[in-house]
Amino acid sequence: WFSCLPEPGVNLERHRDSLGFPGGIEAALVLLRISKVKYQVGQLYSVAEASKNETGGGEGVEVLVNEPYEKDGERGQYTHKIYHLQSKVPTFVRMLAPEGALNIHEKAWNAYPYCRTE
Repeated sequence: WFSCLPEPGVNLERHRDSLGFPGGIEAALVLLRISKVKYQVGQLYSVAEASKNETGGGEGVEVLVNEPYEKDGERGQYTHKIYHLQSKVPTFVRMLAPEGALNIHEKAWNAYPYCRTE
């Protein structure tokens, strides 16, 4: 993470337990000496490696589209993935779930530091 700062106006007292910060620490900022381009390359590599490690026998993550995009002056990476979850759920769930219910489509527009996902 480059930073772990909350959005302006967020009441940290109410969310302290879920943030995972000890005692009196309300926010943390971690600065890395790395360029934005190197971060993006590293992020893509990490996602690809994780996807590869979870994939086998038709399971895991299927990447349909992975391409750069530019819209309204915003530039980033667009990905469309399908997560095949059949082997990740208990057998009774597989038996009850309708066909295709355990395949989750994700469309993401990643323009660091912002990412929109559907």
